Order: sequence, then C-alpha cells, then structure tokens
Amino acid sequence: MKIVFLIFVWGPALLGFSLGWLLRHPTDWSGPALLAPIGALLTFLTYSWGMRRLPTTSPNMRPLFVGGMIAGALLGVVLFGMLAFGIIG
Repeated sequence: MKIVFLIFVWGPALLGFSLGWLLRHPTDWSGPALLAPIGALLTFLTYSWGMRRLPTTSPNMRPLFVGGMIAGALLGVVLFGMLAFGIIG
C-alpha cells in the first residue's frame, strides 16, 4: 500500500515541469499546453481523493497520505524553481 505515496507526486510534477518549461522556453508551448492541464487534473483528482480518504484510513497509513501530498507539492515547486532559474533544462 506504500504505492499511495507515489500517487500524489505525478500531478504536481507534471504541472511544475510544464510551467517551468514554458517560463524558460516561451516559444515551445506545445508540450506544456498538453501537460499542464493533465498535471492540474491529476493533482486535483488525487488530492481530493486523498482528502476524502484521509479520515477513514488507519492511523499507520495517515503519515503516508500526508507525506505523499507534501512530497508531491514540494516536488512540483522544486521542478518549477529549477527550470525557472535555469538549473536544469
């Protein structure tokens, strides 16, 4: 069940990467135009599912849900920042 941790990472990672790429390469908008809505939708769906599911999970699973949500959000911010500041890409 630890795969739950990874569920929350994909949406913010796609969203952060696509927005950071678009900021760094404004003429190359075709990829971010496709990936940003997918990342936003995945983020919304997985985080709303996690928030609905959180009160009913066992106490030893709650840290995985909360940790996965925090890690996903931080990964999206870090990817965006790394692309925006030219560290990668």
